[in-house]
Amino acid sequence: MLHPHDVVLGQKVRDCFTERNKRYLRENSFGASFRYASLDFVRDFLERQGPEHEFENASLDNLVAEISQKAAALCERIDQYGNPISHRDEWWSLAPEQERISDWHSKETSQKIAEVDRLADEVAEAADAFERTFRKLSPESYLGGANA
Repeated sequence: MLHPHDVVLGQKVRDCFTERNKRYLRENSFGASFRYASLDFVRDFLERQGPEHEFENASLDNLVAEISQKAAALCERIDQYGNPISHRDEWWSLAPEQERISDWHSKETSQKIAEVDRLADEVAEAADAFERTFRKLSPESYLGGANA
């Protein structure tokens, strides 16, 4: 039986990493232009720090720490490699403007894109690992249906 605080926190993690959001992380290619705000759910998750966001259950706390580590790496790389597309700040690209316009990526850009795509997959996988454990520990949290 989970501590009630863990049930509430677990639901908050599930609310960030819905099936739709995890699918976005898995299926989106960061080789294409993307809306910077499309990753707000990851940034919102990372803002949850402090004792009020710690799980009593050590397994869940460790799984959330893994999500946090991978999500921080993803956001760090996007901020490091990406740039707003000129005249459209809400859209970003990992490819420099000339490569984006010519629809050709250098080896270096292709490696950066592959790294970000891999990190996005790892965040989704870590969120799935949390989901599996939380479902076993708190099956009552799933009585209302799955998060969309």
